[in-house]
Amino acid sequence: MQTLSMSTFIPKHIVADGVRFAPTEIKEYYHLEVKTRDTHSAHQGLFTTQDIKKGAIVARDGGRVLSSCEDMPPGHRYAVFIDENLFLYPAHSEPFDNLAYFNHSCSSNIARIGGLIYMAKVDIYSGDELFLDYAPLIAGDAIWEMKCHCASPNCRQIITHEDWKIAAVAKDLWTEWLPHIQKKILAAKVM
Repeated sequence: MQTLSMSTFIPKHIVADGVRFAPTEIKEYYHLEVKTRDTHSAHQGLFTTQDIKKGAIVARDGGRVLSSCEDMPPGHRYAVFIDENLFLYPAHSEPFDNLAYFNHSCSSNIARIGGLIYMAKVDIYSGDELFLDYAPLIAGDAIWEMKCHCASPNCRQIITHEDWKIAAVAKDLWTEWLPHIQKKILAAKVM
């Protein structure tokens, strides 16, 4: 049996004019210096090497724009929503783009705004790990669910594609939800 290498995997559903939705010629662009390294949980994480002020832009994402993730190999579904029915897949997956090393926390210190921009939600200090809340990345993906071990006082235990239906989460992450999810939150009168 042949093992699939992610570096040779080419998704079938690449949007031909994807550059209209996201930068497709860049892997990622950092406004601040970040490094990947091992975390306390034996995973890799993304860490800052300098102090970051609240509101600072940390990075801008880029990659391949896809209309579907149905052909992703099991265990390699790293695409995230950038709009309803549009996904951003890493330009390079071996080695992964650094942005793939954002770990989840229910008390995240980084917000993903508009599907492409990563911004500091609080002051972050040199050596700190950078965390995202994964809920806005996967909202609308009916098969996505993850057990959470972040140990935050706000830990939700399980992160799902429907976390936007939780009033406190909908409110706390309002600026991070993509517009089509914000419309669902408003229509359902979640908050």
